[in-house]
Amino acid sequence: MLLILLALFSCVHGLSQSNTEKLSAQLSSQARPALREEEKVGSSVIKWAMQHKGFSIQSVKEAEFDHGGYKIRGLAASKELAPKDVLMRLPESLVIKPSHADAAFSVDMVTTLNAAMKGTSLAFCSAPLAVFLALEAASGDASPWGPYLKQLPSFDNYHSFHPMLASDATLTAFEALPIVARIRKEKALLDKTWELCLEFLREGSHIPKNSNAAGVTKDIFLGRYLNIMSHAFQGYMLPVADLINCGQGLNSMINVEAVGCIKFLDKFGYLEIQATQHIDAGKELLSKYSSVYDSEDFVIRW
Repeated sequence: MLLILLALFSCVHGLSQSNTEKLSAQLSSQARPALREEEKVGSSVIKWAMQHKGFSIQSVKEAEFDHGGYKIRGLAASKELAPKDVLMRLPESLVIKPSHADAAFSVDMVTTLNAAMKGTSLAFCSAPLAVFLALEAASGDASPWGPYLKQLPSFDNYHSFHPMLASDATLTAFEALPIVARIRKEKALLDKTWELCLEFLREGSHIPKNSNAAGVTKDIFLGRYLNIMSHAFQGYMLPVADLINCGQGLNSMINVEAVGCIKFLDKFGYLEIQATQHIDAGKELLSKYSSVYDSEDFVIRW
């Protein structure tokens, strides 16, 4: 899969912006792994969200869809929806924010890890938040976000397709692509950051007491960082909403949108997703991921 992604990217590198964006959107959808067995649990993350004051989430359901010959998980309308109908309203308590990491770790740890990632081209990605996700996941059901973290893609999932985990041999084979230099730079930053992170985890006093620091390996750290890259909305992890796939470039297919902006989450206490057009029951829900990312951004993130 990784070779296919890079090869296709190299083929379209000289295409017009609109065609490149269209293919980038298709590649980003293909990059979402199909449901693993542990994820096929009757939409447990949706049930969990509903049990924790998620509103109107019964309007959606998990499903698999064909995108370019690949089976991709996503969200479908569970009933017929009209424009402006609310698909879900997520309370702030379900959202995992960068401020959670700031509050959980020492100032020294947060400052050091952020400084180590200085120069990254990946907006809104956070090394401290990746460590926070890893420690919460290591807590299992004791974490308030346990069911959500359990169904996110693992390092092994990403390793099967994601350019950020490409081997040196693969990157060398595509060295002529500008994106390869970008990937190498990001990998070097993450390698340096992990070494610093490991020191903080071993020392212990910089993280919450009773944290399972031994359960956080480099692979797990990278997997959680990639969770942020591929799932976060401006750095915020939004359960259920992050299952919505991208319809960017295929404007007639975009049928949902977030109301307001993520920065108003703290002000209103929730984030709301609405239908933008009539949606038949069973139809896939698609949103516009970004109006500013180019083809490289889509490939490297999703």
